[in-house]
Amino acid sequence: MKNSPYLVVFLFVLWGSNSLSAQVKDGIGTEVVNVVKPYTPTISDAFKVKEVPVVEDEENSKKEPIQYTIFSFPVASTFVPAKGNAVQADKAVPEKLFENYAQLGVGNYGTVFSELYLTHDFDSHNFLNAAVKHLSSAGGIKGLELPDSYLKSGVDITYGSKQQTYSWDANFGYQLQKQHWYGITKLADNPIDWTQISKDQLAKAQNYQTINLGANLRFTDILLKQLGLNYSRFWDAHNSSEIRVKLRPDLVFTLLDKEIKTSLLVDHVSGAFTKDFNGQTLGGYSFTNLGVQPSFAMQQDDWSFSVGTALIYSLTNQEFGSKFFAYPKVAASLKVVGDLMVFYTGIDGDLKQNTFRDFAQENAFVSPTLLIAPTNKQFDAFAGLKGKLSSYISYDMKAAMIQENNKALFISNYLKAYAPSNEQYDFGNSFGVVYDNVKTFQLSGGLRSDLSKDIAVGVNAALSKYTMANQTYAWNLPQFQLNANAEVAFLPKWSAGTALFFVGERKDYQVNQMDLPLVAVDYTRTLKSYVDANFHLNYKHNERWGAFLKLNNVLNQNYERWLNYPVQGFQVLAGASYKFDF
Repeated sequence: MKNSPYLVVFLFVLWGSNSLSAQVKDGIGTEVVNVVKPYTPTISDAFKVKEVPVVEDEENSKKEPIQYTIFSFPVASTFVPAKGNAVQADKAVPEKLFENYAQLGVGNYGTVFSELYLTHDFDSHNFLNAAVKHLSSAGGIKGLELPDSYLKSGVDITYGSKQQTYSWDANFGYQLQKQHWYGITKLADNPIDWTQISKDQLAKAQNYQTINLGANLRFTDILLKQLGLNYSRFWDAHNSSEIRVKLRPDLVFTLLDKEIKTSLLVDHVSGAFTKDFNGQTLGGYSFTNLGVQPSFAMQQDDWSFSVGTALIYSLTNQEFGSKFFAYPKVAASLKVVGDLMVFYTGIDGDLKQNTFRDFAQENAFVSPTLLIAPTNKQFDAFAGLKGKLSSYISYDMKAAMIQENNKALFISNYLKAYAPSNEQYDFGNSFGVVYDNVKTFQLSGGLRSDLSKDIAVGVNAALSKYTMANQTYAWNLPQFQLNANAEVAFLPKWSAGTALFFVGERKDYQVNQMDLPLVAVDYTRTLKSYVDANFHLNYKHNERWGAFLKLNNVLNQNYERWLNYPVQGFQVLAGASYKFDF
C-alpha cells in the first residue's frame, strides 16, 4: 500500500502522455506537467467494527515485484480433425400434384354422381378452367304415389389472364335441375277422389335452367381496383323467367392520410310468372338497386376499427314504390389476451335482393307463382368472443340482434279442390312465400380443433328466437341447429370423416280448401326435428387412383325437410377418382 501513490502518479502520467500525443496529432501544442507531490490517500474511520483488521507490519505489506518472460515457439502437430457427416433423416416423398381430376360413383336409389375438373395454362399468363358436375337419382322412397327422381347438372368454363399490373377473367356457366312435386297431401277429411286425377299430369317434372355470363377486371396501380360484371338468365318449365344483372366497381383512394375503400353497386332483377296461385294473371316485377358503400379501417394498439355505410336507392315498378335506404357498416375488435381472446362487436345492415332463382335453390318445390320483393335488413347488431383455447383449439361465440323488414318465409300452398285446369303444384304439394317483419335474437358458437395434421374436429350450433309482427310463427325456420364434423387420416392410404346435422322442430301452415268456412280447424303443421348422420371413407391406391365410399342418412330416417316431402333413407354411394395431367 505504501507504493500506491507512485503507481497512481505513474498511470496518470502515462495517460497524460497518450492524451498529449493525440493532441499533437490534432495540431494542439504540447505542455509540461510537473508533479509536485504524490497523491496520498487516507481512509476515515468507520462507525462499525472492522471485520478484517488492518495489519500494521510494514515489512509484511511489502510485495516483491515479479518479473517473468514467456518464450513462445511453434509445436508441430500431426492431428487432423475428421470431417463430421450429418445424419440423414428419412424425407417424406412429396406428393405429386395434378392439375385435373375425375370422379365417378353409383349408389342405391339409382344414384349416379360424376365430377370432372380441368385446368390448362397456355403460358405464364393465360389459363383455362372447366368444371362439369352431375348428380341424379331414380328415386324410390316408399309410400309415395308420384315419382321422386331428381337431377342436378352443370358446367362452368373460365378463361383468364394475369399480367403484371392487371388481371382479368371471363366465365360461362349452365345449370339444369329437375325434380317432381311428389309431396301430395292425403288428409283424412279430404273429399277429393284421387282416382279422377291423372297421375301422368301430376308426374310431370319441374325443371330449372340457368345461364351465367360474367367478367372480372383487377388492377394494382390505379384508383379502380376491381370491376365485376355478371349476367344471368333463369327460367322453368312453366314459362317463368328472370334476368339479373350486377355491376360492381371497387375503388380505393386516400383522403386525409386515410385509405378509403368504396364499392359502387348496380343490381337489377326483373322477371314474370304466367299467373299467381289463384290463377290470376300476374304482371312482371322489376327492381334496380343503385348503391355506394364507402369504408375505412384503422388500428391503434390492440384495437381495430372499420367504419362505413351503405346508401342504396331501390327503383321498382311495384305498388309500394321506389325507396331510399341507409345502413351502418361498423365493426371493432380488441385483443384482450393476444390471440387467445379477442372481443369483437359491430352493427351491419343491407338490402337483400330476393329472386326466383334464389328461392328455387333453397326450396326446389316452390310454385312458379311467387311474389318477389327485397328484404330490408335494418340492422344486425352483434358482439362476441373468439380466440384460441390452446395451440390447436379455436373458438367463436356470438350474440346478435337482427331486425329484418319484409323477410321472406316459405309456407305451404293450400290444397285446391280438383279441377281440370289444376297444375302439378295445386295439391298441397308446393310452397309459396309470405313476407313479415321479423326480429331475431340469436346465440351461436363454434369450436374447431386441429389435433394434428391427421385429425380435425369441428362443431357449430345456433339458437334463435323469432318475434313476428303479423305471422303466428316464423314458418319453416328452426329455433335450434347443430352440425359437427370430423376428418381423420389413420393410415398412409386411408382417411375417413363424418358429418352430423341436427335441425329442430319447424312450423308450417296448410289450408284445405274443401273445409267448410264455419269449421274451426288448426291449420298449423309441426315438422319433427331430425338428425342426419353421414360418413365417408377414402382410399388412395397410388398417386393417381383412389376410391371412396359415402354413407348418408345412416340412421335411415325418412324425415321431412319440407312438409309432406320425406327424404331418401339410408344411402350408399361408392366410386373411384383419377388424377391426371395433359
